[in-house]
Amino acid sequence: MFHSGNFARTWHDNCYVIDRVNNNEFGELMKRIFTIFLMALLSVAIMGVRIASAGEPCSDVRTVKFGPLDDSPKKQVSKIINALGKYTERSDLYFSEERNRFELCFEVGEFSLENAWVSTMPNFTGSFLLPIAADNEHDVYIKGLNITREDALVFDDAFLRIEHNGQGKVILDDVRLNNVKHGLSVSGSGLVEVNNSVITGDAAKIGTCVSAASNNTIFKGLTVSGCNEGIKLLGMDAAIEESTITNSNTCLFIDGDGALVKNSEIHTCVGDGIRIEADDVLIGAASREGYDANKNLIHGNGIGIHVVTGSRNRFGYNNVYENMLQGRDDASADNGITIEAGANENLARPVIVVEEESGLPLRCTADEKGIITKRELWFEVPGAGEIGIYNSDDGVFSQGSSLVASCSVLADGKCVIENPILLEALPNTQCGISNYFVTALFTSSSSTRYLADSIVFNGRIGSIIAVPYDLPMPVSGVVDQGGNDGGVFDDDFEGGEDALYISGGGSEMGGGNAIAAGGASAGLMKCSLSPDAKATTETLVLTAFCFIMVLGVFISTRKSVTRKIRNSGFGIRDS
Repeated sequence: MFHSGNFARTWHDNCYVIDRVNNNEFGELMKRIFTIFLMALLSVAIMGVRIASAGEPCSDVRTVKFGPLDDSPKKQVSKIINALGKYTERSDLYFSEERNRFELCFEVGEFSLENAWVSTMPNFTGSFLLPIAADNEHDVYIKGLNITREDALVFDDAFLRIEHNGQGKVILDDVRLNNVKHGLSVSGSGLVEVNNSVITGDAAKIGTCVSAASNNTIFKGLTVSGCNEGIKLLGMDAAIEESTITNSNTCLFIDGDGALVKNSEIHTCVGDGIRIEADDVLIGAASREGYDANKNLIHGNGIGIHVVTGSRNRFGYNNVYENMLQGRDDASADNGITIEAGANENLARPVIVVEEESGLPLRCTADEKGIITKRELWFEVPGAGEIGIYNSDDGVFSQGSSLVASCSVLADGKCVIENPILLEALPNTQCGISNYFVTALFTSSSSTRYLADSIVFNGRIGSIIAVPYDLPMPVSGVVDQGGNDGGVFDDDFEGGEDALYISGGGSEMGGGNAIAAGGASAGLMKCSLSPDAKATTETLVLTAFCFIMVLGVFISTRKSVTRKIRNSGFGIRDS
């Protein structure tokens, strides 16, 4: 039977027990938590090491080195030849189970191939061959091969030949071929990717540093110099990015359709920087939005871009400047871009239409207060498309050194200059700048040459537009869509006098979301994980650590609370 007196005594006793248990077991609980922390830290450290080692190339295969027994050049050459030519026969040495591919990793220093002892090897022609058979379904990864050719060693084959007909991909990483006549040759139906490699020709400059006959070949982080032809693309849909091609007679020869060249530098070549004899080639960005990320720097060549044959070749968004034929002390717009008759759909270059009264190209419209509301350039164009307007080195070369603005035009060729960066410091009552030169080219399905001569970015205010009182006033200043701070400044934004509102900015091409800053209404910043984001080793390790800690503390606390209640004897009992 229940008695209130007994309940009061029992409640008091059990409260005392629980309080005593809390005091006595607090230290023990903290010890358990600390132990769990150390165990979690150790587990995560081991996991991190395993993850890092699993992703590191060459970590579980034999590295090709020259040991004490490899004391003769013949033995050294044989060791390289055997690794490249017989790797499938020694999968126990060269196949990575972790990455499911063959890996040929070299640590041979700068190995010099000399004529004196190559001539004593009748089966060696002076060319290293990597063959991949059609039934090979695995990737083949090559890293660290560094070979130099002696000048006296003359042969017509490429120094390193990749004949790839397999199902996987061949990846070359940190490969260096020095003083070559012909450097790297890629052929076959398989995919090849060349990363972070250097190929240099000899003083004669009579060969081809890189020749790619395979389709879909990718070059990234490649440095090529000192050949007759730096890179020759024969296969279709090849891609070159983040690369440097220089100091050759022709830097880049594109003879395969669908090639892409972006974010690279092509400079200091005697003849053509880029020579095109193909269709559907894209040099640089496809649109203004990609200009900053994908533009190429093409400068110091005899001709920057030379389209010999082909159609639908586009190059509207690049910096092409200071190109001039060797032995000449003058330059022209056509040293920047030359298109032979009949090529690129025979599109005519744009022609500027000057304003009749002033004879100047820029046409400006102002409101009744004298504030410029519109600036236009009028062109004769072959149809609807895009006009890219470039700074033109003060009219010396009449080529395009940096993008100023772009606009979409119809067949009438009227180009509205909405927010050029050059006007950021220009008074909003002034039409243009008397000593600032620009040029332009037109792009639709193909791109054209630059204007025949650069033009001064200046004009006169030709008309006044009265502003009705019930309409919002035009903004008081403009900046370029092409800058990091691209957009429109609005002094009346509700953030106060010091507030700044940037519309259409964010990227250097005017993309991105609007940003508000300053005053009491500073804008919010949105952060989100992109759809193609990938888990890194750091995020995996941190996630594992947090999970182990939470799980350990939960289990420990649960056991502690259970033991406290069980030991306390808390409950309601009959008298």
